[in-house]
Amino acid sequence: MKTICISNQKGGVGKSTIAVHLAQHIIEKNNRVLFVDIDPQANASKTIRQISDVLPVDASQLFTDELDDLAEGTGAISLIQADEKMADIERSDPNVLLTFKKNLS
Repeated sequence: MKTICISNQKGGVGKSTIAVHLAQHIIEKNNRVLFVDIDPQANASKTIRQISDVLPVDASQLFTDELDDLAEGTGAISLIQADEKMADIERSDPNVLLTFKKNLS
């Protein structure tokens, strides 16, 4: 499994656009994608949900809840949507990153 992260602190530089197009390119090569949108604006989620399986968990839950089992989607792209609670994550205890990492693995 490979992990690709598209990140930049500045807004409006094309992060969502690049991420969506990269996911599309990867599935065209017969690979599967888990698309995790952690941008509270959720622009990528709005686009990707049209062509993906939306998983029954929001991105903010990955940082705060101990998830026992994250169900897999059956399509080429599985989406964990961003939600408005993501705006508060950066003010959380830094240990939430450990929970995020555990939940994704």
